[in-house]
Amino acid sequence: MDILARHWIAPIALLLLLISCVPPVPPAAPPPPAAVPVPPPSTALLQPTAPPAPGATEVDVFYATDRQKVIRPSSYEQYYSAGLNTAELQYGKAVVTIPPCHARGDLERPFELFGVQFQKENGKKHVVIYKIEDYTDRGAFLSELQASAKMGEVFVFIHGFNTSFAEGLRQTAQLKNDLPFYGPALLYSWPSRGLVPAFSADINLALTTVQHLEQFLQDLAATPTVSGIHILAHSLGSRPLLFALYDMRNKSRVTEKIKNVILAAPEIPRVTYTQIATTFRSPNPYKTTLYVSNRDEVLKTAERLDKLPSGEFIPRLGDIGDGIFVHPSLQTIDASAVDTDFLGHHYFADTVVPDIRGVVAGFPPTNRDLVQRSSASGAYWAVQKTLPNVAVVCPNGK
Repeated sequence: MDILARHWIAPIALLLLLISCVPPVPPAAPPPPAAVPVPPPSTALLQPTAPPAPGATEVDVFYATDRQKVIRPSSYEQYYSAGLNTAELQYGKAVVTIPPCHARGDLERPFELFGVQFQKENGKKHVVIYKIEDYTDRGAFLSELQASAKMGEVFVFIHGFNTSFAEGLRQTAQLKNDLPFYGPALLYSWPSRGLVPAFSADINLALTTVQHLEQFLQDLAATPTVSGIHILAHSLGSRPLLFALYDMRNKSRVTEKIKNVILAAPEIPRVTYTQIATTFRSPNPYKTTLYVSNRDEVLKTAERLDKLPSGEFIPRLGDIGDGIFVHPSLQTIDASAVDTDFLGHHYFADTVVPDIRGVVAGFPPTNRDLVQRSSASGAYWAVQKTLPNVAVVCPNGK
């Protein structure tokens, strides 16, 4: 999607979010009732009928999800719903194509407004889900993953609120392509409603997935060919991740294989993070990087939702409206200077991709084109306004 379209749509999305937050605030919507497991849908009608666009890059994305399967999906966009499957995780692998002329950090999509798509999806211009393959059971999934993890390390993306299953697949593929990451990329998809006004419901749904996420991470750590796990959690996805890490804090087989935990615009109260972090072993067996911004309107709105009777806000870990958050367990990166969408909540996937690449590669902040700054609570780092290596990639230089 071009820059003008993104900047035009975002104010409308923010307006919807603010309308949904006008006091009095209704009680948090309970999660939908547990769905009854259904047999895997037939994918015969969804098989691609044409090859990918010439010059497009095919990206494999493994996935695990506790969303409910749609029995007869009309397209890959509806392959999994926002219903919660509490019985078991579902596994699979998707092939997502990146258009030939792709701007690193951009997720090219047809123009859309209020859920209505005004352009036809085109593999020459857009990031497209080309194919999804279900795995019949967990063992088959782990066997395929083991065969694919020959380089030893895997990348896991946990999406945030207002994200459908299909959107999560495309985001994971974009990150794998743009970093680039040469090992397997995996999406962990919890049943976000995929709607801006459903923020409260998404908070509840994110917490219902903690045990499934723990199982998933333990399975990854137990895979013989996996020597390192890099986890990027965005927004509300940071909540189940941090609670899962807390539960597994004494499972050394898991903690020793996690190389990086990257929290991008995390939607979790600072006080909650501090309480969790104090229980981690010291020194921390893995590195934790926090990306924050004072331009994140989504987190500012979330704080207003949680306004205390005294009138005080509950500061979010990813927001720095009342000052930068620095903690011994974190490497804090201020991304306020970079350009992003109007809501300022998705900068992790566009303008800070080069720095995330450095984190995954193991480079210290001194080698990542960052500026060191200091605050009353300690030192932190800041992303410069213009980052290197963010460019359009076209075949044959066109």
